[in-house]
Amino acid sequence: MSSLTAAANDGYRELADICHEADSGSARDEHELVCAVTGKSTIAGREFPAPTAAVIALLDVIHSPFVSEFAESSEITELDIFRALYLLAEREKAALPVLRMKRRAEMLEKLPEPTDPETAYIYVRSREQLADAEGDFDAAALRFADTLGVFDFQRASTDLCCYLTLATGFSMLPDSSESGTKKKDVMTSTT
Repeated sequence: MSSLTAAANDGYRELADICHEADSGSARDEHELVCAVTGKSTIAGREFPAPTAAVIALLDVIHSPFVSEFAESSEITELDIFRALYLLAEREKAALPVLRMKRRAEMLEKLPEPTDPETAYIYVRSREQLADAEGDFDAAALRFADTLGVFDFQRASTDLCCYLTLATGFSMLPDSSESGTKKKDVMTSTT
C-alpha cells in the first residue's frame, strides 16, 4: 500500500472517529458538517458561502459586536445585522469600503491635536472623510438589506452567531486533551 493510500485511510479513520464521538450529532456539529460539505449556510432566508477568516477579520475591522472585543456595545442592532450580512454576501465588493474606512481612521489617529486654524481644518476635514466613508459603507449595507425582504432579526442574529462559530472548525474536532475537558469553543453567542 502506498504512503498516499495509507494517509487517506488514516484520514478516513479519523473522520469516522470524529463522526462517532460521543458529542457528535449535536445540532451544531450537524450544521458545521452541512456547511463544510455544501459550502453554504442559510441566514435570513438567503444562502451565504461558508465563513472564512477574511470575513471574520472584516467584521472585526468594523467593530461588529458579533466578533470584535472593541464593539461600542454588546447589544446587536439591526444595522449590525445588515452590515454583517452585507460583508458575508459581498466579500470582495465590501472590502474596499472597509479598507477606506480603516485608512481614514488611521490617518485621523496620526494627526496631532489641532493648535492652529490650519491643523484644525485638516482635522475636521479628515473627520468628515471618515464619516463619509462610514456612511457609504452603511448605505451599501442598507441597500443590500433591502434585497433581503422581511426577516426575523432575532433569528438572523442567532444564525449569524452560529455561522461565525462554524469558521472556527472546532465543533467536530475530537477532544484530545488528557484532562477530559470538552472541545474548545472559540466564539460564543452574543445573543
